[in-house]
Amino acid sequence: MRLLVAIVHAEDADEIARALSERAIQSTRIEAKGGFLAMPAAVFLIGVEKERTEEVKSLIVEKSTGRTLTPAESAGEGGEILIGGAVIFVLEVLEFVKL
Repeated sequence: MRLLVAIVHAEDADEIARALSERAIQSTRIEAKGGFLAMPAAVFLIGVEKERTEEVKSLIVEKSTGRTLTPAESAGEGGEILIGGAVIFVLEVLEFVKL
């Protein structure tokens, strides 16, 4: 079994949750805020069998949208910053207990 920890932009979270549910993939969603730009985010904790890992990763990548943000010039920043998309950690689960 594997635990996927996916950090996604808040605007993509509902669609990801819906797609996971449609495929009977259980998940826990935690609302979060990014540290760099304090943008709203969601963290999904998803436990799946090893064989479904690539399916879940592909689904999240498909539903995650990258966006560009142009900081206000008054903030002293120049250029565009890529936000959104997803960060996915895949962890091996040594033991799983469901009560």
